[in-house]
Amino acid sequence: MAEPLRRHGRVRSSAGVLARRIIAISPDKAFGKQLSVALKAAGGAVDAHKTLEELGSGMLQAALLVIHLDGPLAGVAPELVARLAGDTRVIAVIPRTNLSAVVDIMQASDRVAGMMVAETFDGPQLSAMATRVLAGDIFGLDKLVPWGTQIHSFLVGDYEEKSLCISQVSDFAELMGVRRKYRESIDQCLDEMLMNALYDAPVDEQGRQIYSDIPTKTRIALRIDQKVVVQYACDGGQFAIAVRDAFGTLERSTVLRYLHKCLHNEQQIDRKVGGAGLGLYLMTSSSTNVYFNVLPGVATEAVCTFDLEAAKQQLESFGFFSERIDAAGRLATEPSRRLPAGASHPVERRAQRAPSAPRGVIAILVTAIVATIALVFVAAWPRLFGTEKTEVMIRTVPGGALVEVEGKNAGTAADGTLVVRDLEVGRVYPVVARLEGYEPRQAVVQPRAGSNAVTLELVALAPTVSIETQPSGA
Repeated sequence: MAEPLRRHGRVRSSAGVLARRIIAISPDKAFGKQLSVALKAAGGAVDAHKTLEELGSGMLQAALLVIHLDGPLAGVAPELVARLAGDTRVIAVIPRTNLSAVVDIMQASDRVAGMMVAETFDGPQLSAMATRVLAGDIFGLDKLVPWGTQIHSFLVGDYEEKSLCISQVSDFAELMGVRRKYRESIDQCLDEMLMNALYDAPVDEQGRQIYSDIPTKTRIALRIDQKVVVQYACDGGQFAIAVRDAFGTLERSTVLRYLHKCLHNEQQIDRKVGGAGLGLYLMTSSSTNVYFNVLPGVATEAVCTFDLEAAKQQLESFGFFSERIDAAGRLATEPSRRLPAGASHPVERRAQRAPSAPRGVIAILVTAIVATIALVFVAAWPRLFGTEKTEVMIRTVPGGALVEVEGKNAGTAADGTLVVRDLEVGRVYPVVARLEGYEPRQAVVQPRAGSNAVTLELVALAPTVSIETQPSGA
């Protein structure tokens, strides 16, 4: 038996056990060869075809289908997608940049994970996209920049840190010799990505957006508990930025719906508080490549890259990728790879399942658990028929401020503290402290069971002096 080959930490038999079947179809023989080479580099066993007749009839079995939608194959996407079996994903290649076509094709089927442009085709870029579809491990800029390129990071938790982050990234871009017009695009995209991650992504325990009903002027004064992770890198030819939140609430249909609205009904671009539609449209209009990586309920990462050698920025590829994790903490699409431990990955490795205990021990444990549940039930009886309430201690600096909760007067922090009672656990409450001679201070409080405390520091207004002269008009 031939010895297995070990490459990049993976074991691959001489028969190619880990290879996944990929169907590539292009009416252009030369371009089809480019597709095949790029897909083989991603570890696929590629079947290349020029026509639908070569594919035959019936259902198509493959891990990935790559379609070059040009010439006689320009309109075959619906027919081919309808023939796919199982969990086959699709990457579509269109002749030239066309955001409207990208949105229409991706809205037509959830199987379409990514789009590329033949006019500016880049083989390694297709390899990277196919790898994300086939093997997962989608988060982080290290999947998109050349090996050896330094990746910088920044944590953002409020509006002030957002401004500092944008300034730092802009300074880095200038240091790398990025032209001014591209620096402006980078700043604009990063600003939109951070606004979405800071104020649109956070949800409460019921999945409701925390800041959707809070005015913008109030939101920018808040500090977010779950900080946003920003990565940025530049290799001289490409600048890349990624913004990752800790909620994983962005849905593919939402992104496409917003883009469709911006493209086809300009009067209805979403500019309201909590709306991310215009920001998404600006990202796709100012970047070379735009990707969204999501692990539902855990993390969302938005990525924009910029071709610094192009005459102008135009969208060359677009993708929405979902990470899948199995019960053992492995990437579900490639069981041979375990997630790395540590905070560098948005998902911590889950603990391995413990070996089964003897039946006698299980019986004793079951009895103990039942008894414990009974005691807890008795202790919790008063709360079972009502919402759990708690209190929050609000400190104001200086003391004496009037405190409002949900727009209602909650009292005055006469000695610098005020205890607000009967607040529902888990519910979000906007809080404002007001004191004459000081700017109002806002915060959002989400009480938890047990003790809760929040401090509001008010900033003094600049003093004014009224001067009268005799005679007037001096």
